[in-house]
Amino acid sequence: MRLKITTLAVLLLAAVVPAARAAGPLPKHGDFIAMGGDSITYMSRYSLYVETYLLATRPDLDLRVMKIQRWCGGTADNYAAETLDQELIPAKPNIFTVCFGMNDGGGTEFNSETEHRYETALAQIVERNQANGTVTVVCSPGVVDTFSYENPEFAQRLLKAAGDTAADPTPSGERIAAIAYNRTLGSLRDVGRHVAAKHGVPFADIHSAMFDVLQAGVAGYGKSWPPRTSLRRPDRRALICDDGIHPDTAAHIPMAYAVLKAMGFDGDIGSIDFDWANGSVRTDVAQTAAVTSKGRLELESTRLPMCFFDDTACSEGYPSVPVRYVLQHCPFNPDLNRYVLRVSGLPNQPVRVRWGDRSLVFTREQLQAGINLAAEFPETPFCPTMHALDRAVWQKQVFERNLFAILNIPIWNKHFEGAKPADRSRMLGESLAEFSKWSAREFPDNPKLLDACENVRTRVLQETASVTPTDLSVIRRTLFERDREYHEKARALVKPVHHVLTIQPLP
Repeated sequence: MRLKITTLAVLLLAAVVPAARAAGPLPKHGDFIAMGGDSITYMSRYSLYVETYLLATRPDLDLRVMKIQRWCGGTADNYAAETLDQELIPAKPNIFTVCFGMNDGGGTEFNSETEHRYETALAQIVERNQANGTVTVVCSPGVVDTFSYENPEFAQRLLKAAGDTAADPTPSGERIAAIAYNRTLGSLRDVGRHVAAKHGVPFADIHSAMFDVLQAGVAGYGKSWPPRTSLRRPDRRALICDDGIHPDTAAHIPMAYAVLKAMGFDGDIGSIDFDWANGSVRTDVAQTAAVTSKGRLELESTRLPMCFFDDTACSEGYPSVPVRYVLQHCPFNPDLNRYVLRVSGLPNQPVRVRWGDRSLVFTREQLQAGINLAAEFPETPFCPTMHALDRAVWQKQVFERNLFAILNIPIWNKHFEGAKPADRSRMLGESLAEFSKWSAREFPDNPKLLDACENVRTRVLQETASVTPTDLSVIRRTLFERDREYHEKARALVKPVHHVLTIQPLP
């Protein structure tokens, strides 16, 4: 690493060169990353964390993320049969993260039929992607909540098998089902790992990352873990999933952690090495630094460490355990979000570190070893930018939800073939009416798109004709172009951040 030393006598910016690295992360400059999965992916939470992380911490890679989230019944085999050909392959992403398993397990014990169906579907997705030039990141399913999961039939069957023939309507019986179904999800995790290893693609162990947090909640509930009642089931408590299945906002952090680790990110966001005694400073390539007075550093950073907010836009008002509790049991910050300050040459005293408008006290030994500013400080000078980025990425991912509402029409047609004509018209009509209202709000000055939407509506409802992906080509192209605009707006928010660090030994 080439370094330029800044002294008090001569105020210079630190010249920086990146340290030698291995091959680097899986995504390369300009890559397009698609993300698909069941309703947990549809929630747009772990995907928001992934996209925000990529934009903020690695703007140099110029990556683009999109959720390709057609309706697929929530299982890998349906996704392979429908979305793969109709949307994923035509989109031609460089990388695709696929996260299924919660529904594939069927809410029951693991069995050979489940194993075969899940393995076959994942293998098909991986192999078809490989033929299309796309690398698949196979993601395991997560976990169900030990307290709030509801599966009474499974619970009663397990109790009976255990010799307890008495009915158990209380949540304790449900916890037996939760523990058993987490074993099933763990087995599906192992199937996904096997498929990934067999095909030589990355594997994201979401199950283990979430299970560690879940177990911490069980062990510390009411002590080191905040007690909470389920919003949907007032008779139940909740740890990380209000409804037992869909993770609370903060519980998507370990999901994002597993995906980013599988992509090979090393977590080195920034480093500052300051010699307090002689006033010299060294930084990494993504920063410049100047010593403007004794112990005062002015910095400008182009790679921004991740910030997590309890009021993130993606929470949509739903309850969640505060992010700090999850981060205590998920190594996101130490493994993926290191913005490190090291200080040498300090006298043998406690030291106050002020960063922006916040200050904390550390020992000389802590600062010599290095502290992770991104983890130690609850608020940082990067928070305003990251708040804005959080909102922008959320708006983009909500747009992607609506984008695929209209592109689902060919799949809906297929699934509603056996329905009564009146039921078919009602279900499709409601969905098309909702989309038409949305498109009129989103594209008020695009009559070509609105006419195309109305033509689809007429064909489906009045002519009862089938709609093919080709019929949606104009709509698809327009929506994908708008998605790119949302991406560029979010990307433009990531600008160099100027901030100040002050290191002050205390008497």
